[in-house]
Amino acid sequence: MVMVIQTLNSHSASHMLLKNLFGKCILKNQKNQLISNIYIIHLFQNPEINLKWSYQFFLEITVNALQLRNNEIGASGASDLGSALADCTNLSNLTLFLDGNQIGATGASTLGSALENCTNLSNLTLDLKSNEIGDQGTSDLGYALANCTNLSHLALYLYGNQIGATGASALGSALANCTNLSNLILDLNDKCTSGLGSALANCINLSNLTLNLRYNQIGDKGASGLGSALANCINLSNLTLDLCSNKIGSIGALDLGSALAKCINLSNLTLDLRYNLIGKLGASDLGSGLANCINLSNLTLLLSYNQIGQLGVSNLCSALANCINLSKLTLDLCENQIGPKCASGLGPTLANCINLSNLTLDLRQNGIGDEGASGLGFGLSNWINLSNLILNLDNNEIGAIGASGLGSALTKCINLSNLTIDLWSNKIGPMGASGLGSALANCFNLSNLTLNLNFNKIGNEGTSGLGSAIANCINLSNLTLLLSKNQIEPMSASGLGSALTNCINLSNLTLDLSGNQIGKKGASGLGSALANCIKLSNLTLSLNSNKIGPMGASGLGSALANCFNLSNLTLSLNENQIGAIGVSGLGSALAKCINLSNLTLNLQKNQIGNEGALGLNSALRKCINLQNLILDLSFNQNGDQGISDFGAALANCTNLSNLTLYLSDNLIVDQGASDLGFALANCKNLSNLDLYIGNNQISDQGASDLGSALKNCTNLSNLSLDLSGNYISATGASDLGSALANCTNLSNLTLDISYNQIGAIGASNLGSALANCTNLSNLTLGLDRNQICATGASDLGSNLAKCTNLSNLTLYFGQNQIGAKGASGLGSGLANCINLSNLSLYLDGNIIGAKGASDLGSGLANCINLSNLSLYLYQNQIGAKGASGLGSGLANCINLSNLTLQLGYNEIGDEGASGLGSGLANCINLSKMTLNLNQNQIGANGASGLGSGLANCINLSNLTLDLGINVTPCSCRSFRKD
Repeated sequence: MVMVIQTLNSHSASHMLLKNLFGKCILKNQKNQLISNIYIIHLFQNPEINLKWSYQFFLEITVNALQLRNNEIGASGASDLGSALADCTNLSNLTLFLDGNQIGATGASTLGSALENCTNLSNLTLDLKSNEIGDQGTSDLGYALANCTNLSHLALYLYGNQIGATGASALGSALANCTNLSNLILDLNDKCTSGLGSALANCINLSNLTLNLRYNQIGDKGASGLGSALANCINLSNLTLDLCSNKIGSIGALDLGSALAKCINLSNLTLDLRYNLIGKLGASDLGSGLANCINLSNLTLLLSYNQIGQLGVSNLCSALANCINLSKLTLDLCENQIGPKCASGLGPTLANCINLSNLTLDLRQNGIGDEGASGLGFGLSNWINLSNLILNLDNNEIGAIGASGLGSALTKCINLSNLTIDLWSNKIGPMGASGLGSALANCFNLSNLTLNLNFNKIGNEGTSGLGSAIANCINLSNLTLLLSKNQIEPMSASGLGSALTNCINLSNLTLDLSGNQIGKKGASGLGSALANCIKLSNLTLSLNSNKIGPMGASGLGSALANCFNLSNLTLSLNENQIGAIGVSGLGSALAKCINLSNLTLNLQKNQIGNEGALGLNSALRKCINLQNLILDLSFNQNGDQGISDFGAALANCTNLSNLTLYLSDNLIVDQGASDLGFALANCKNLSNLDLYIGNNQISDQGASDLGSALKNCTNLSNLSLDLSGNYISATGASDLGSALANCTNLSNLTLDISYNQIGAIGASNLGSALANCTNLSNLTLGLDRNQICATGASDLGSNLAKCTNLSNLTLYFGQNQIGAKGASGLGSGLANCINLSNLSLYLDGNIIGAKGASDLGSGLANCINLSNLSLYLYQNQIGAKGASGLGSGLANCINLSNLTLQLGYNEIGDEGASGLGSGLANCINLSKMTLNLNQNQIGANGASGLGSGLANCINLSNLTLDLGINVTPCSCRSFRKD
């Protein structure tokens, strides 16, 4: 039996439902009827629920997965949960998500003691991130796990817990007793690396290990310690090690390589060392270590941005040549200054890996030039077993000789079936494109080809040569050809199309010719050719900015009408002057594509007008199988008549479930909005709607009618509505809100009515209505520049507090004159949104002052589940007291991991900077922070105080600090830490 229980919002309802369901399960269990799995998903999102009473129902059942993230269960709740689990002695598989619950060391210890009784556990996933368990909690947890001797699969997520070497060592000693462990995933913070050796060195039976330590600044010392541990894991066959951005130098790379050399059984290795400092010595030593891993069959080595240079890459590849059993290799050497000679040597060196069938080579931005490309190709020509090849060579100053040489070499890779070549922004020109194409013509076995030649000036000659070559690739089923900005003219575009007609097996085609000069003849010719690709089911065609005009659009459409098997079509014709005639012709043709289920039409800036909209509408009426439609008619001078008819057409598309309409910057007034809404009301199956009609001339009546219609779309769960830059007042906003209140299934809402005139009453009524959308979990409100004032802000805040399921809120409230009272009221309201985990608040230019900032901080202090906060308070005159008060409030948001504070132009001075720092010092779980304090008259003392506070944020891995036009160099010394 499998049982799924979704979020329960009512305490009593949850209690009764659980009692009834679990009671029945227990009775059945007593009758010896098998209960195999009970999945409990998002069971308690309401922190008011007392967890203790619910755990008793778990005692006689098998629990498979329990998610209690961010629920404030604390040590007591963890103990209760543990007590219940302790009786589940038959548990073999357990997944517990308890991150962000303030369980502390005591909770971790009691939970561990309970797991100690689950002696039959073989698979355990335990997520305890951000719980302040510390060394003691980790140690106790480890001792308990030591008794789970049957564990074979263990995943432990302990990041953000202030665990040091002591805790990690104790954990390691404990794991040493789990002698049956074969699969281990560990997610830890930087201070654990020194003691991590103990954890890994004793797990001698480990065959699969995943270790995530990215962005932790472990340095050489941490990498060396980690290497020493790995050296003992001689049975490892699969290893994934993420050490990206850790300030690891050559010594750390050397020790890592030496350790891996002892893991002689490794068959699959992923090593991410991007954005470190290993240099040429580190790369060489790393390679020497990997040379001993002779059993490697799959290797992913990510070394971009490491200043490896020519010598480092040469030595690395020479070493890899000893890995003769490699069948799959991914090598990322982007931005490493390897130059042409080194690139030339890459191919021949790696040619000893004779079993390679899959190769991904990333050499972007390395200045390899013609010599490097040709040499690389020459080396690749010896790899006759290659079936899958991905080459990323963009921005490398490769010209015609290099492209041709590379192509000639690829002709010898006779087994190639999948090929991707990225030569974006090089200098291959016509000769290079032709030479590359001629070579590809001999790759008869190609079924999948992706070729990116954007920004290469290949011109007509190059396009023709490339097309002639592709015509010989008759086995192609999937083709992506990116040729934008290449000076291609009509005849060449038509010729390219004719070539494609020979690819009789093409089912999926992506062709980008944007920013060329193909004109109407090129578009028509291209279309006529595509009409012969009768097997096409998926087509993406981008012809933006090509001046194809009305005739080109009509001709293209007439051709596409013959592609009877098309089910997915994306057509981008932005800025092409196609006008009413062109879009009508295009529409008439599309009407014949009766099998279309997914359609994307990008037609902005084409002077379509009402007449053109009418022609397009006639086509849409016949596309009755459409399920997903994206239509962009922005900047097209469409008025009410065109939009009304468009709406009538949509009414026939009864199968639509996903609709995105871009109608901004047209000439739509109330009647058009009303008719559009009436039509949408007939799309009963709509679950996702994105409607952008900003910058038109819609007033209250149009907004009201549109809202009234939307309330009939009862299946809507996701709605984005952009009415910014119209003429909506309080009445329109109120009516719109009242209508949305009836969309009871809405879980995600984005409503932008910025730059209107809704005022305080409109904001209040809108908030009151949204309070009825009880299922809302994600809300974005755009209310910039609406003359809302203090009362409206306060009322809005109070009403948002009633949206009890809100977890993600973004509020744009800039330049509304809300003042201190408004900020205080808004803060008071948000204080009741206790389930908020992500909040973005834009209050720039509202003159909230010191009191407003302090009160706002006090309100946010109650949002204890906040993990991500972005607060924009530009130009608000908050001063020193406001900054300090805000900091004091944020000090209580102990679960914050990501914080963005924009406080520029607020005259906070030294006192405010120091006070802010003191507050932030308590946010010890912060891992990422962006702090903008520019133009605030902060001097040396303020910078020093701020630095002292930030020094306590020991888990910070990413800090962006803007003190522009504030401090002198000497005042920055406070930010230096050992």
